Amino acid sequence: MEEHKNAVNLEKKVNELDEEIQGWMDKNFSNDEKEKLKVKFYQYHVNSKNDFGRLLEDTDKIEDICKHANLDASNSRKLCLKSFHIYKKINNNNKNENKKEKGEKELPTNEKNIDDLRKIIHDLQKKIDEKTNELHETTKEHHRLQEKINSLKESISKMNNENTNGDLIKLLSRSLSLNDNNTKIALKYHSCLGYFSEDYHPRNLIQSHINRPYKSKIVSEMKNENYDSLVFKMDDENNKFDYYCLTYFKISNHYRNMGVKSVGIEIGNVETNQWFKLCPFVMDNIHLNKWNQKTNKYDQWETLKISIDSKLILNKHNRKFIKLLLFDNHGCKSSDDSKFSFYKLEMYGIGY
Repeated sequence: MEEHKNAVNLEKKVNELDEEIQGWMDKNFSNDEKEKLKVKFYQYHVNSKNDFGRLLEDTDKIEDICKHANLDASNSRKLCLKSFHIYKKINNNNKNENKKEKGEKELPTNEKNIDDLRKIIHDLQKKIDEKTNELHETTKEHHRLQEKINSLKESISKMNNENTNGDLIKLLSRSLSLNDNNTKIALKYHSCLGYFSEDYHPRNLIQSHINRPYKSKIVSEMKNENYDSLVFKMDDENNKFDYYCLTYFKISNHYRNMGVKSVGIEIGNVETNQWFKLCPFVMDNIHLNKWNQKTNKYDQWETLKISIDSKLILNKHNRKFIKLLLFDNHGCKSSDDSKFSFYKLEMYGIGY
């Protein structure tokens, strides 16, 4: 035990004389010799199972290793300790450099740092668990709300398909009488039977910035057709509501005898070809447009009301299309003129 204590004290003394011993080694040994000595001392140290006492007691072994350098016994111990100290430091540095090159983090080597690391891992895992629980609760709430929304939609769909909802009719009638929640329905053009030219396309009817009217095919091309047909659909992106009960529509007619006189409206689905007529189905005696002296334009509107029917609800799911049927004009018979023409169309309904 006394010798081991002396060895430890000697190790401390060697560390205190670090610069002096390093200079002494640089003066007495070449680099190759120092590397060889360090490797030999380190190997011997490992074989001694990290026992500094055994390493320092084995003077013969140290002298044998250092014999070719002509070291005396007093300096052998110093060289042994210093060589091992330098080699261990270099070896640890090399290991750390390799870890850095591989992107690995340098791990702590003492128990306190390991305990700190374990505590950090535990705290992080606790936070992860808390966030996971919060996400789980949010997901459950989202599913609950989605189920409620789906249930409401099913109820509305059922009301659309059944003629037993007197309360809805009363509600819509009251809204109509109070002019409550009547909203202009955003439309997109879908299809038609044909038109006079691209300048007089049906899109003109729903685009406010275009002043040209819609013009149908000429009279001679429609002699075998009883009506003209224009199909529009709900604009999903620009409508506030998913469902509309149609209440009225507005038309800005043409001023010549090709202006429309009687129309009908259907709602339905072009894919299934199911259509439902709105009442009154034939709306007759629509007037020609008159000159507006204030604006110097033919820009007057006529409003035509539609009877409320809970079965005939326009919605963006299975009844998103509106078909406008043009039955008669104001007497245009010229085979080279369009049979129908008008400027603008707007649809209004109670949204929910």
